[in-house]
Amino acid sequence: SSVAEAEHQRTEKRNRWDRLLAKIAREVNSGSDLQATLESIVDVGLDVLQAEAGMIVIRDKQGRYVSKACRNLPPGLCGSRLVQGHGAIGLAIQKRETVVISDYQNYDKALAKIKEKGITSTLAAPIVMGSDVIGGLSFGHTRPETSYTEEECEFLEILGRQLSVTIGNARLLEEARRRADYLSTINEISGSFASVLEPEALFEKIYREVCRIIPMEAFFVATYHPQKREIEMAFLIDDGKRCPPARFKLDDGPTSKVIMTGQPFVAHLEARDDLEGARWLGHKPDPTRSIIIVPMRVGPHVVGAISTQSYQPNAYGPEEIELLTTIAASAAIALENARLYQTARELSLTDYLTDLGNYRFFCNALEREIERARRSGSPLSLIMIDSDSLKYVNDRYGHAIGDMHLIHLAETMRSVSRKSDTLARYAGDEFMIILPNTRKEDAGIVAERLRARIENSPLSVDGSPVFTTVSIGVASFPEAGSTVDELVNAVDTALYKAKRQGKNRVVYT
Repeated sequence: SSVAEAEHQRTEKRNRWDRLLAKIAREVNSGSDLQATLESIVDVGLDVLQAEAGMIVIRDKQGRYVSKACRNLPPGLCGSRLVQGHGAIGLAIQKRETVVISDYQNYDKALAKIKEKGITSTLAAPIVMGSDVIGGLSFGHTRPETSYTEEECEFLEILGRQLSVTIGNARLLEEARRRADYLSTINEISGSFASVLEPEALFEKIYREVCRIIPMEAFFVATYHPQKREIEMAFLIDDGKRCPPARFKLDDGPTSKVIMTGQPFVAHLEARDDLEGARWLGHKPDPTRSIIIVPMRVGPHVVGAISTQSYQPNAYGPEEIELLTTIAASAAIALENARLYQTARELSLTDYLTDLGNYRFFCNALEREIERARRSGSPLSLIMIDSDSLKYVNDRYGHAIGDMHLIHLAETMRSVSRKSDTLARYAGDEFMIILPNTRKEDAGIVAERLRARIENSPLSVDGSPVFTTVSIGVASFPEAGSTVDELVNAVDTALYKAKRQGKNRVVYT
């Protein structure tokens, strides 16, 4: 009957174990919080094995085994890194099998904190996922001469298998959430780029968005100009400060290689001299230790590159590279859209024949300059030019030569003007020059120089000179007018007087 009693107790014990294992299985399948499930598994192990202490370690992304759940062990042990091969868990992981250490106090690779707890014997098993050991679990007793049955070893192995499923599920869930967050972030960032149509504002937007998700101390957006084989560092930040743009020819540096190959570049440096061919720009001499540079592509063409850089070693992994590569793809399309918008805008404000600003461009520019002069109290002058010869040239030589005359007039205007002046074709054979910070008398000198150059630089038609002249009016803000309409009317009146007085002259108003 004692045999029957022993069998009954064994059956009861197995039934109880099965109920506890079923409870853990339900937690695993419900997708419960990983930490809570780990702690439940430790509690079940303590209960079943009648142990005084328990611990689970899991391998992290860096390949280190870290204790994640502990019961009745010294503070500070949980969260600590396991030295390879040490402790019962270290041995189980190393041997990839369940191990028993009967005399833990005299075990040469015992963990000091566990010895201090008075643990005398331990049972440990690896956590295996496929062919990979991803962790381990162990339980210890303080009672001397504790032995473990085959059933208890089997139970621990079952716990290890359940842990494998638990960790696998948690990682799948974490990856699903990470991908969802990743896609949400990318969609949000890509959408935010689409509304920015000024390149400078777009560069600033790219920088702000990348800052949110990738750690960095330095950043740049480089654009590529294939006709000149030049790279322009259009937007460069170092240590939170904006650096001046820079241009350089394609070379052997990493940015050039990214643009030429279309492949990302990643480097982790001990010192900046470790990076051969690099061109160092920015405020600090040598702090960069981690670098990602990725291409910006539009179809098969690389139009530039984006880089994040950190002063910290080994700051970037596959996730950051993937993020920056995806952002660069959206940024490239947004940059191309911004360029197309700028081109269309310039075309809408540019005279097709002379490449000067058109009437709309002129009106916008004059309004801005009047407002600036009003605020600063600085002088502002306006020159209006009208060809005296266009009708004659068109009638005598044809409209193609007439166009040459207008182009020659525009080129001569450029030759007498400053970079700060604004030139425009106002209408037909009428042109304007806006001269900021210029008094009427000084504007008159410019006007006379222009008139004389036109008079003394004839067109060449079939080897023969064709002489042309212009009449010019000059007016200044605020004496002649304080609004766009008033100033244009004043300079038009001066031009009319020049025509009435015999043409080929400059008249002030």
